Amino acid sequence: IAGFSFAAFSVGAAFILKHEGLGWGDVKLAVMLGAFLGAWPGLLVIVLIASLLGSAVGIAHMVITRKRAYLPFGPALAGAGLAYLLYGEAILTGLLPGIAMSLGLI
Repeated sequence: IAGFSFAAFSVGAAFILKHEGLGWGDVKLAVMLGAFLGAWPGLLVIVLIASLLGSAVGIAHMVITRKRAYLPFGPALAGAGLAYLLYGEAILTGLLPGIAMSLGLI
C-alpha cells in the first residue's frame, strides 16, 4: 500500500506539474523502509518526520540563497528512517502519544 501510494503520488505529480515531482528512487526507498521498519506506524512516522525535515531544509535554502530549487527527498527519508530506527519508541511516545497508546507502548 505504501509503495502504491508513493508511486501514485509520483505519477500524479508528474502529470500535474509536467515534470518529476517525486523520483522513483524515493518510491523504492519508502517501500524498503516500510518493509524493514513496518508500514504502521513506522512508515507513517518516517514520512511525517521526513516531510518536516525536508520542509525545514527547503525553507532554509530559500532564505539563504533567495531562489527556489528542487531538493531531493531521499536524504530526508533516509535521515528520518535512521532516526526512527534509533529512537522510534521515544519519537512515538513523545510526538504521537495516541498511536503509542494503541500499540501498548504507554
